[in-house]
Amino acid sequence: MNKPGALPPPDTALVKQAIDWLIKLQNNKENAAVIAACTAWRQADPQHELAWQRVSLIHGEIRQGLHALPDSAQAANVLQTTLQRTQKRRSLKLLTLAVLAGSSTLIGREITPWQQWMADYSTDIGERRSFTLADGSVLFLNTDSAVDIRFDEIRRLIVLNKGEIMVSSGPDAHSSHKRPLCVQTRDVLLEAIGTRFVVRLENDATLLSMQQGKVAMTPSAFHSPQEIAETGQHFRIHQDHLNLVQMPIEADGWTQGALVVQDMRLADFIAEVARYRPGYIKCDPSVAELRLSGVFQLDDTDKLLSLLPRRLPVAIHYKTRWWVSVGRRASI
Repeated sequence: MNKPGALPPPDTALVKQAIDWLIKLQNNKENAAVIAACTAWRQADPQHELAWQRVSLIHGEIRQGLHALPDSAQAANVLQTTLQRTQKRRSLKLLTLAVLAGSSTLIGREITPWQQWMADYSTDIGERRSFTLADGSVLFLNTDSAVDIRFDEIRRLIVLNKGEIMVSSGPDAHSSHKRPLCVQTRDVLLEAIGTRFVVRLENDATLLSMQQGKVAMTPSAFHSPQEIAETGQHFRIHQDHLNLVQMPIEADGWTQGALVVQDMRLADFIAEVARYRPGYIKCDPSVAELRLSGVFQLDDTDKLLSLLPRRLPVAIHYKTRWWVSVGRRASI
């Protein structure tokens, strides 16, 4: 409840307008007419000024940590991931999209936060959640993931838009006939055959890891019969082909809050850790080929990183809390 005399929070429409003005000023810093128009908008109503202050505050806090980042792509990642993790009001999440899309240094970067915020189920960076669906299936979402659920009379469809999930298929007991349970990504349609499996969407492929049972795989550009994945197998699936692969990571370890690896390249390990923390983390090429095995807890990635120098000849450097580098330990 607001204190007596206090202004209520600005509504979403005013937040959008404040974001629009912020972008206009960023792209027209020397334009007196734009500056005057923005000032007039702020002065027209106390709620306008409140919306402006809310948006400017968050934007300013983020920008303080960006000046040291080496390029605009990394700055974009910090903006998107930090806002995504720290903002609680749905309206203020608009700032991520607006800043990324409107800033002249970041134009051209693929922007997808709306897809995540509007998804049926989603997680923030570092968050993991599980849900029981209407058919009795259990759906686990890993860090920074988003899915849509499309159940109808014909089939049970889970659409993975971003990130990683594990599916444990349910009996569909309330349906008059057994509907197939499917997972769809950009690359493939997967049909479960009484099973438990992990699906991860990467930039150029979909990873399928079988925990139990079988899954029929139909890559989106295939014109050939389905192929079957069985327990213990891992596949990297592209739109026009798929490959059986080996993985140095336990595919479902994250469902228990752990990163379980076996003889994994340090560069690949750091890339995995980066999925669970906001900002930018770099592995120096001089230590990229070092190998690592073990079980690492995901709930505190700073603590996780602090363990690395005990196992490998590396040092962890924090330039800001959002920019971390892993390099070779200096000789004594």
